[in-house]
Amino acid sequence: MLKGEKNNARHKKILLGVDLILDQHRQWHIIEVNDHPVGLKLSDQLFNAGRDPWSERSSSGIEEIASELMSHSNNEDIILLLPDCYRIRGGVSNVSVKATDLNFLEDYRIGRNLDDFNALLKELKQNKAKAYISDVTAVEQKRDEVWVKKRPVAAMYRRSAQFPLSVTSCYCLNDLRLRKICRDKSHVGLLLKSVGLEKNCIPYYSLKTEDKVARLLLESGKSVIIKPKRGSGSKGVQKVSSIPVWEQACQDLTNSIHDEEVVFQEWIEPSSVNIEGRNFYYDIRVNILGNTIISALARCSAAPIDNPLWRDTPLVWLTTTGKLIPVVTNGINEDGLNAVFLSKPELEKLQEIVSAINIAISVECAGTSYEKAIETIGSFGAQEGFKEKMHYINLLKNKAHV
Repeated sequence: MLKGEKNNARHKKILLGVDLILDQHRQWHIIEVNDHPVGLKLSDQLFNAGRDPWSERSSSGIEEIASELMSHSNNEDIILLLPDCYRIRGGVSNVSVKATDLNFLEDYRIGRNLDDFNALLKELKQNKAKAYISDVTAVEQKRDEVWVKKRPVAAMYRRSAQFPLSVTSCYCLNDLRLRKICRDKSHVGLLLKSVGLEKNCIPYYSLKTEDKVARLLLESGKSVIIKPKRGSGSKGVQKVSSIPVWEQACQDLTNSIHDEEVVFQEWIEPSSVNIEGRNFYYDIRVNILGNTIISALARCSAAPIDNPLWRDTPLVWLTTTGKLIPVVTNGINEDGLNAVFLSKPELEKLQEIVSAINIAISVECAGTSYEKAIETIGSFGAQEGFKEKMHYINLLKNKAHV
């Protein structure tokens, strides 16, 4: 462990996006843990749109992240390192940035990603921090130090999957080792079970070796969800409710990709929320920094569950296809607010779950070899991209926004 790394180790926090559902009995189930949560600014806006369930919370998620970076910067430079696909003229910007190519703007992740970076830069600037948005071409590693444009960097908000290539003394949110850990859904499931979250985890099974499990579930009248072992953003997710459909899906997947890279799990029916007289399934994304929930939102299906025309389509069962609504509490929707309402016991259980997740992922990260983790992440071309392919996205500086 390097000197700077050792000094920071005790106080390091990790930023995670945790996706969960409440089932029909109002019990929590963990869907996924994401080390690159997108939509932080949007989560802040929705988290504050209703009655705030955490009354003692006085700052937004973006403010919490900015504060964490500043606490490790010692008044030195802070960089916000973009994902590898982005390019800024000159490599660095001390003002907000925007994408202008209409071919990319249809991907909502791009807009939300840039909104996060711009909001974080604005918050840092308002607190007099020396902060910049940077693409990966402008940063370099000199032994254990990170430099940008011939200036040393003390703290970094990292979204690149290619930098830094070894441990540095620069404080990094998040450590690149988390990319390896969180991409493997099966491994994360085992980690969460190790910290007492067995009842809250939906077990993952291998499509290649555990066909019998799927058949038993389907024969009992249950459904299964098939998904890539290392996927994200609901890409490649299928719901299967019969053995003939299961067999066809297995054949299709075996012919198209390595079947050891595909997993499945039992489909747990989520709770529903009433929006304008119709019921929609939903899940909840909570963003945590350390063991603290800093923002949250609910994601709804696009079609109501009682619509027979859409019943078996992803528009009904996939909870990332529809509206985003606030998460609030106090139990009763007195104002007719389109929101998910959580009781005090549900909130307390949620806090318990995310605290355990933070411990499990943090401990695993500390015990993971940085160099071996880098080897598993892959090259630029191997990353998940726009329309199934990685592209370079040019950004313009927008002085009007900062």
